[in-house]
Amino acid sequence: IRGSQTAQDWAFNFDLWAPSFFFRVLRDFMPFAELVPRKFIRTVLALDLRELAGLPPPWHHLQDRVHEEVMRSQADGYRLILTGHSLGGGLAQIVGPLEGISTMVFSPVGISLAMSRAGLDDRPELPVENTVVIVSPRGDLVPSKLDDQKGTEQHIMCTALSPVDCHSLSQTACELFRRCGDPRGRSMEASCLQQVGEDWQAVPWQGFAWRS
Repeated sequence: IRGSQTAQDWAFNFDLWAPSFFFRVLRDFMPFAELVPRKFIRTVLALDLRELAGLPPPWHHLQDRVHEEVMRSQADGYRLILTGHSLGGGLAQIVGPLEGISTMVFSPVGISLAMSRAGLDDRPELPVENTVVIVSPRGDLVPSKLDDQKGTEQHIMCTALSPVDCHSLSQTACELFRRCGDPRGRSMEASCLQQVGEDWQAVPWQGFAWRS
């Protein structure tokens, strides 16, 4: 699931994550806000005008498409893995657990405060924790500041000076390739030379890197 690129994408994201984002901002400035039970917060944020109006949730059509792909993959003998980046990664963290499929996301917005609205709070077997793996670059503000993460989070290094570049999927791909390589023998040299620099494959890394 791709990140936001159009005005329609951003309107969708505002509808879904604005309540969680505004509460996160208030929590950072309110004394003793951490003492408010997280379950109570999620219940309050679960109030949805769409539901009161009898409308489906904003991810309804996407979930239907993913369900169709799950059925097609199973019929063909394949196992579907859902992926997403940025706000698309946050959406994948909702749809993947709802469909019970493995999900791997990159630099996603968190869904901790949106779980009740997504109908994930009352599901058995810790649906997000048991299905979602999160790749979070150090220095990237999106996965660390826009709501808390619930899945299994793997931090990776970011060698870019700008937090915006740390959020780049190209930067993340170069770091994963630097540390893990590719068992298929494919090369990312051309794109990583441009994205990171001539020393992009150096291990251990000697230059600047974000630590948190």
